[in-house]
Amino acid sequence: MTVNNFATLPPEPERPQELVDTAVQFALQSIGPITGSTWLIDDEKHKEYYIGFRINGKTSCARSGLLKRPSCETKEASDNAAGVNYRLAKEVVNKVNQIIKNDLGVIKAQEQILEIANRAMAQACSLSAVQFLVTWVRPRVTAKNLSVGVALLYCGVIDRLLTILKAKGRENRSLGLVTGDDIKAAMKSFEAAGDGPSTFNKKLSVYRALFNDAIALGYLAINPAHTVKYMPAKSIERLPFTLDEVKRIFDAMDGLGGLGQEWKMASFLSLNLGARRADVLKRRWDEFDLRNKVMTLRPGKNDLYDRVLTLPISEPLYQVLSAMSNGQSDQVVCQTLNPRQCSSLSNSFQIILRRAGIEVPRTSRSDGKGNRAVSQKSFYGFRHTLNLWLDVAGVPREKRKDMLGQTTDKAQEFYRHEKAELLRKELQKVPQLHALLEKFAETATPQPVSYEI
Repeated sequence: MTVNNFATLPPEPERPQELVDTAVQFALQSIGPITGSTWLIDDEKHKEYYIGFRINGKTSCARSGLLKRPSCETKEASDNAAGVNYRLAKEVVNKVNQIIKNDLGVIKAQEQILEIANRAMAQACSLSAVQFLVTWVRPRVTAKNLSVGVALLYCGVIDRLLTILKAKGRENRSLGLVTGDDIKAAMKSFEAAGDGPSTFNKKLSVYRALFNDAIALGYLAINPAHTVKYMPAKSIERLPFTLDEVKRIFDAMDGLGGLGQEWKMASFLSLNLGARRADVLKRRWDEFDLRNKVMTLRPGKNDLYDRVLTLPISEPLYQVLSAMSNGQSDQVVCQTLNPRQCSSLSNSFQIILRRAGIEVPRTSRSDGKGNRAVSQKSFYGFRHTLNLWLDVAGVPREKRKDMLGQTTDKAQEFYRHEKAELLRKELQKVPQLHALLEKFAETATPQPVSYEI
C-alpha cells in the first residue's frame, strides 16, 4: 500500500475480511521511529468506515470492511448492527494507535484486529449455524465414492456440534457466533467416548475444513476449530523388510496355490506403489493406465479429504501388469482376498511370514486401547520398505512423500501426470524393485498347503 499525502479513498471493499490489511502495513514498511496518529473516517460518500493515518508526516487511509448500515431483516436489528460496527471500527483505531506508540507488538495487534474482523463478519453473517452446517455436509455424505464409515463420521461430527449449539439456543443464530469453546466441547465429548488419536484427529479435521470453507466464502475471518489441537499420535513402529526377506516371502506365497499368487501380486503392488493393504486389494484392472504408465488411487485412509493420487507405474510393475492383464476392466485384481475381513487377512499374512521363517517382533499398544501385543512386521511393512529403498537410493524426502501420498496440504490435492513421470524416474533408482521382478516371475513347484490361510 503506497503512502501519499492526502491520498484519495480506495474503492469499496468486496469483502469485510480486508479489514485485516490496515495500518499494520504502514508500521511494517516504516524505517526508524514511527510517529503519528490514526482516526475514524465517517463521511457521507461511502457505505463503510475508513481508517485515516498520519504516520511520519504522511497522510493516507485504508478500508475497514465495516458497513455503517448493515442489511438486516428489521430496522431495530439494523440499528443494533450499525452500533456494533461503529464500536468495532473504533477498536481498530485504538489498536493501530497502540502500534504507533509501541504499546502493542505488531503480531499481537494483527491477531487482535483479526478477531475484531471476525466479530464484524459474524455480525453481518445472514446464515444461521444450522443452515450452513447442513448445506455443507449434505453433498459430502452423498458423494459417489464415499465409504459408509466416512459418511457416518461426517454426520456424527456435524450432529454433535448442532446438539451443543441447540443446548445453548444458538443453532438458528449466526454462524459467526460459533466459538472455539463450542468446538472444544464437541471434541471433549468424542474423547470421553473413547476416541483414539486417529479418530479424534479425523473429526477435528472435519471442523477445521468446515470453517475454512466458511472463511473462503466470506462468512468468517478466523477458524474457531484452530483453538483445539490435534491429539498426538501414539502409533506403533512398523518395520520394513530386507530384500532377502521379501524374496523369502514370495517363495512362501508360491507354495500356496492361487491364493498365494494373489498375495504375491498384492505385495508386489504395494512395493511398487507404496500403497496400504486395503488400497491394494481394492484395485481394479481399469485403474492401471499402461499406455501412460500411471494409475489413479483414492487412498481409503484419506476418504475424508476426497484426495486422488496419480502414481507412477514403475518399469518392473509395468512388465508384470502387461503380462497378466487379460482385458479385464471393472474386476478387482485380487478377487479372493478383497472381500475378506481385516482380521482374517492379518492372520493369513502372519502365517506366510512364519512359512518364510521371518521373525516377527511384537510390542504392546500404547494408545490406550488395551495391552494386546501387536506385530511390528506386517503387510504394512511393504510401504515402509519402499520408503527405505527410495531413501537409500538418494530420493529426496519431498519426492518420497509425494510417492507415498504423504502431505499436509489442503484436503483436496490432485497429483498431475507430469509429477508421476518425475516420480517414475526416482523409482528407476531403486535396484531392489528390478531384482524382485525376476523373483516375481519365477514359477515355483506347488507345495502342499499346511496352514489354513
